[in-house]
Amino acid sequence: MFLRWMRRCRPGLLLLAVAIGATACGQEPNRPAQTLLEPHGGANAFPVHYRRALNTLINAEVAYYEGDYAKASNLLNRLWADFPPGSDAWKSATNQAVTDSGLNIGSPPCYYALRMLTECCDWKLQGREPQATTNINWSVVLVGHIEGRQPQNDRQRAQGAGPVVTKDLLPDIQVDEAFVIRQAIRLFREYITAITEGRVVITMRYLPMDRLTVPGIVNAAPNTVAGIDEPGYGQIWNAVVSDVKATTDWWWIIYPSFVPEQFPDFATTEFVTGGMGVGPDGQSPCFIIDDRWLTRKPPHLGKGEMHQLERRAYLPQWLQHEFFHHLFARYPEFRLETERGHDWFDRSTWPADFEGQFEADYYAEALHKRLQRADTPLHVALQYQGAPATAPTQDLSGIVTPGMLTARYRAATYENEWHEGEIRQEDGDKARFRWTNKAGASWLLTPDLKNGVLLTGEDCPYFNDPGGKQFVIEMDPSRSGKRSRVTGFRFNGDSFLQQGERD
Repeated sequence: MFLRWMRRCRPGLLLLAVAIGATACGQEPNRPAQTLLEPHGGANAFPVHYRRALNTLINAEVAYYEGDYAKASNLLNRLWADFPPGSDAWKSATNQAVTDSGLNIGSPPCYYALRMLTECCDWKLQGREPQATTNINWSVVLVGHIEGRQPQNDRQRAQGAGPVVTKDLLPDIQVDEAFVIRQAIRLFREYITAITEGRVVITMRYLPMDRLTVPGIVNAAPNTVAGIDEPGYGQIWNAVVSDVKATTDWWWIIYPSFVPEQFPDFATTEFVTGGMGVGPDGQSPCFIIDDRWLTRKPPHLGKGEMHQLERRAYLPQWLQHEFFHHLFARYPEFRLETERGHDWFDRSTWPADFEGQFEADYYAEALHKRLQRADTPLHVALQYQGAPATAPTQDLSGIVTPGMLTARYRAATYENEWHEGEIRQEDGDKARFRWTNKAGASWLLTPDLKNGVLLTGEDCPYFNDPGGKQFVIEMDPSRSGKRSRVTGFRFNGDSFLQQGERD
């Protein structure tokens, strides 16, 4: 498998792989890290810790993909012995890549990728093959063009002004059988198989949409966003044929960058260009990213074009971050991402039994101490093929009472006042309820407890969205199967958690 991958690499990368394979693994070497570090002052300009992390990742990856899992594990364990996971030692070189050199191999350096690769080695060395596997179809939508007003300065951005421009998807994204994408996700795919104990195997499917042009937007509030305007997502899903929708578990939208970084006012601006969304069924995970995210470093993460070693070190960090947003929403009963959002950034809010201090530590603790012990196994929770947006979940008739629903709720990933509100019984119509959010928007809800949902109507602004036709009621989980209280609801791809009784 490794040789097949190398033959698809560009000639320069093949030479690099050979050099990496020949590197001694005794004392801390400059190679292969020097290939990346030489143009930035040389390997000796970087802390030993930084070089060790990079060299270990590269050498361990090579051993892993060659099938020598024991060697890869030994390399990783030597590093962890000197710099234990979650220790203060990892703080020393955290910002070196960005502040000094313009490089980006993650923060702490290579830390996420190293922890993910360790998970992969640990699983491989167990030698246990699963009795059955689940195939996850991951469809990558390659949007051909984006068009809209792109501001050339801060004044135009504040006014929503600027010339109308059209950006095309970078050819580099699709060349060599989508080499750039495959390189970015290779470790992440292995990681998913490892954390599901071999029960999940990911199959990639690429959907070029060369004739599709979606609307672009650049704004300053409430977030600094440069990317696809909201109606564009509907255009994308309308362009995907029904049989692809029915056989896709995960999605990834890659579109032409609409970041106006070529203008001086935005040379150092951090724009939000993607993240984790939902697919056309309103529930499946959808990674969203612009093409430049895969080929260059945005100014808040480094400088210049992205080296292939940076892509291998950093992109697993981005993918894992977005993936765990989805996982925490998928398992709201554990409250691993609450109304605060990004709970792991504040160490004081971590569960008492969690160890470490970095984001990747939080993910590892959540995985082993919560998610892998859940009633719904990961390999089941991550499969969405053919799931309709209005799929009934459970018969709650005779179980849920009006008092159990009447409460305040807040989205697990809170972004604005639309993500917080309350459900109360409708005045003069006790058979129905009303949702009112903090932004003042309100709409009726009609109980359909036989299917475990509250139905929205045409007064709901999301009614025509794939996941906008119902609130899916969620009950507290129990291994005995007993359901005693409402914990929240799912709506349009978000999980809302009950905050307590209405005042």
